[in-house]
Amino acid sequence: MSLEQKYIELYATHTGQICRGFAPQVNAGRRALLDDFLASGAPDSKGEKYRYSDMRRIYGRDLSLPSIEAPIPGREGVMTLGNGVFADGEPLVVRADGVITGSLRAASVDFPEFVLGRLNSVATNLSDGLTALNGAMMPDGIFVYVPCGVDGGTIDVELLYDTVHEDDLVFSRMLVVLEEGAEARLQARYRGRAGNHLVVNHVTEAILGRGAKLQMGEAYDFGEGNDAFAVSYSSVAEDGTLDRVFVSIGGEAVRLGYHCDLAHTGAQSSLYGLFMGAGRERIDIYSEVDHLAGGCSSYQMVKGVADEQSTGAFTGRIYVAPGADGTSALQQSRNMTLTPTSRIVSVPQLEIYAQDVQCSHGASVGQLDREAIYYMQQRGIDEVEAKALQMSGFVNDIIDRCGDGSFVEEICNMASGRIRRV
Repeated sequence: MSLEQKYIELYATHTGQICRGFAPQVNAGRRALLDDFLASGAPDSKGEKYRYSDMRRIYGRDLSLPSIEAPIPGREGVMTLGNGVFADGEPLVVRADGVITGSLRAASVDFPEFVLGRLNSVATNLSDGLTALNGAMMPDGIFVYVPCGVDGGTIDVELLYDTVHEDDLVFSRMLVVLEEGAEARLQARYRGRAGNHLVVNHVTEAILGRGAKLQMGEAYDFGEGNDAFAVSYSSVAEDGTLDRVFVSIGGEAVRLGYHCDLAHTGAQSSLYGLFMGAGRERIDIYSEVDHLAGGCSSYQMVKGVADEQSTGAFTGRIYVAPGADGTSALQQSRNMTLTPTSRIVSVPQLEIYAQDVQCSHGASVGQLDREAIYYMQQRGIDEVEAKALQMSGFVNDIIDRCGDGSFVEEICNMASGRIRRV
């Protein structure tokens, strides 16, 4: 039996669990998504896009779906998705200003006009098998909807991965929709329990209307020994703005993908990211921004730190379509290896088919500045503290962009724990 056929049978065995509570239109589309997965397959490292992530090896394991009968309880004021299922309590909250938050499964039934035309509308199911598999197998998800001209404020989300059994495959989903002129700040935490040998498959779709503004901060800690595939697809309409910041710490093999379509004139996007690897962790970041109309701008700054025997990779692709004149795109990759056995690869790419553009990229891989450490030691700072100070200086400009309050404090604690390990 092929790897792909194994997951077709897994779906058939758990159809009732997977489809329960969704709108019939969503369930009716799952078979087509399975066909897309069957056609594309689980990617291996032979293709350019997944050169540094052999997902086929991971999905070739004997994986099972976790039970969703006992959802993980959430924290007060935080939307929680536990093992892919919305936590117990009120499945949907409809605010007086029209903002809707809660279970994607419930929203597909209660608000089909906001879900059915958007779900799977920007995710590339035809070209990415694992994305298609997510659409077919998701048991629930997080849904955020902000109507025209409304400021949705700060929305806190937590996605937890903590199953009873080892070698479980957990699917999770998030759909964020901002109508014309809407605004929101989304803070998402992804947490896994160490040692479960889980595999996480997560997909986010963010759809921004004309003039909408979305700020997203994401903190990933999938847990030691767990593997994760987490990919985000975004579409930004005319004069819309998408600003994202992510920090990734923890996980055996982690693949994070960011795909953004700047679909109309004046659309803007930025991506600031930090990944920190230790032990034998493997972290692969893939970013792709498609400038499909003129007068759009994008900026990317991704920093990586690799310690011990860990490896990291950043592949950034900027595509400028024919006729997308007036494009401005800048991509930067800055990396630091801390030991002779650690490694980071940076692969910036530009694909330009327009004439009047301003596009550039840069990449570097360096080490701790030994002279600076020696200088600090001469002034009474011990070597451990000197290294920590230098590391903090390298990562803090990314962390400072994550937001404020308890969210950024949590990210600071995550980074501090990794820095203290150096």
